[in-house]
Amino acid sequence: MRHSVATTALFREKAAVPLLALAVLLAIMNTTMFNVALPEISKAFNMGGSSLSWIVSGYSIMYAIASITYSRLADFRSLRALLVACLLCFGIGSIIGYGSTNAGLLLAGRLIQAIGAGGVKGLALVLIGRHVPAARRGQAVALIVSATSLAFGLGPLAGGILAQIGGWRSLFIVTAVVLLLIVPLYRSLPSEAGRPGQFDWGGAWLVACCSSMLMLAISHGSLAATLAFILAVAWLGRHIKGSAHPFIDPSLLADRPLMLLNGIGMAAHMNNFTLLFLLPQMLADIHGLSPLQTGLMIFPGALLSVILARSISLALIRYGERRVMMLAPWGIILGDALLALLSTRYAWVAGAAYLLTIVCCTALNAGVASELPKLVSTARLGGAVGLQQLFQFIGGAGSAAVCGSLMAAMFAGSAGAAFVWLFWGLAMLGVLIAIGGMVYRNH
Repeated sequence: MRHSVATTALFREKAAVPLLALAVLLAIMNTTMFNVALPEISKAFNMGGSSLSWIVSGYSIMYAIASITYSRLADFRSLRALLVACLLCFGIGSIIGYGSTNAGLLLAGRLIQAIGAGGVKGLALVLIGRHVPAARRGQAVALIVSATSLAFGLGPLAGGILAQIGGWRSLFIVTAVVLLLIVPLYRSLPSEAGRPGQFDWGGAWLVACCSSMLMLAISHGSLAATLAFILAVAWLGRHIKGSAHPFIDPSLLADRPLMLLNGIGMAAHMNNFTLLFLLPQMLADIHGLSPLQTGLMIFPGALLSVILARSISLALIRYGERRVMMLAPWGIILGDALLALLSTRYAWVAGAAYLLTIVCCTALNAGVASELPKLVSTARLGGAVGLQQLFQFIGGAGSAAVCGSLMAAMFAGSAGAAFVWLFWGLAMLGVLIAIGGMVYRNH
């Protein structure tokens, strides 16, 4: 059963959704475009590999924590206030990063950026699920998901060009643009009345510990972090059982269709993140392409997903989310199989296969995001979206780290074989997504 949400101001959907898509684009781009500037930052502040890795790992950890925290807060607080807070943190972090004179200030700026950027996409999806009518929801969701796909493809290319022209500080100037979105977005969003409820800060802290330890265990292979993760999960489980208003609603974890939907979305993100991790390395190591050439090879796929956003939304309306989720994985499987069979011999195959996989991943993720509001009430939508975002981000970031470890441990000296086997692994992941889509549709 869905519940209405009291508002005291009109929702200007035609203005709000494009502004949210732009905010999501900048938030996701900030995750991907910064990596290309790490060598320059290392030289500027004389940072070693371990210190430099914290700029990436710290951002990822804080982003994952923020994604579920803001979405959970949306069950009790005004979405307009939360989105303004996100954009303010994102912009202030950008200003601090731009003016940083040492590694500590730079890290602080990145962490503050993550606190803001991590909540943008989740809150956008909550707002669409809560306020956009079902007849237009697919179109709005497709625009947000397409902006995400564009950001993943555009980020490395834009980061490389900006860093080459204006240095690494210019990346912070681009992301500071979010401050210009605050006023028009504030005017276009509804002012919701507060809802009764108690926020579980203890549970939020435990989820933060679990996320942090898991990311550290995956990215650094730390045994201590793995043990700490297991202990934190056990403690979180006890806390959920004993709390009257737990941070993670146990009814969401017990909802089998919802968890299956989360698994499908998580696997799709794993495929996309891993491709964006493997393709630049394969194109450089096997075909000798420069970073700019690699970016130009990947970018058309991301751009095409935006161009086809309206077609994807029409497919969701005409055929339904469940049928799209059942059919899209087969395009992912075909694209991954083409990469395994031909991409190490022909560079152009990598670009063509990525065109296919990114469009199908975008359609699949749009279906998952559009289906979610149908499974939960408005009162639980924020927590459900936050949980979904957390699963997807950790799955995507973790899969890239695992692939990096596999390449170093199992395929040293045989890069071509490594890429072939890993692409076949992604194709098998696509098969699991297809099975999940069929099971979900039949359920």
